[in-house]
Amino acid sequence: PRDGWVEHDPEEIWSTTLKAVKNVIRKSKQLKGKILTIGITNQRETTILWDKYTGKPVYLPVELSATKYGMKVTFSGELDPDTATDLSNYRVKTWGLRRTKNYGSPHVDEKASKVTDARLLKDGKTVLIEIEGLKPTWGMEIKYDLKGADGETFSGTLHNTVHELKAE
Repeated sequence: PRDGWVEHDPEEIWSTTLKAVKNVIRKSKQLKGKILTIGITNQRETTILWDKYTGKPVYLPVELSATKYGMKVTFSGELDPDTATDLSNYRVKTWGLRRTKNYGSPHVDEKASKVTDARLLKDGKTVLIEIEGLKPTWGMEIKYDLKGADGETFSGTLHNTVHELKAE
């Protein structure tokens, strides 16, 4: 996606993993089923999930950044333009924290934020969610209900802190 970054193809990872597992099963017959361990690895920063019912990769947010206009969220796959730009598919709330010595500081001043626009950028994977009155906050929750370009529906919740708003 940009210099120094790597983009993974989940279908390719799955097909090569499946091929390797089939090879282990074939060889295990020669070993009379005595497989002690199997390790499957990829770059440690990479996680790809598949839907157990469809066998397709799950759409995941892979990048999140705050701009002076709102939150920019990039997903792992291309999005359906109609659902990506429908404001009703996003719910945002923010809050501050009352710091305590224990884990889990209580939320203070929790409030819903108004989503005023949602634009799908040229890459087809990134949505700019404009949020009225966005400013730095200790806590933010973004809930979304979307469809991929392939028609698969997916939803999720992002939790984040906004330290500063980029001038993008």
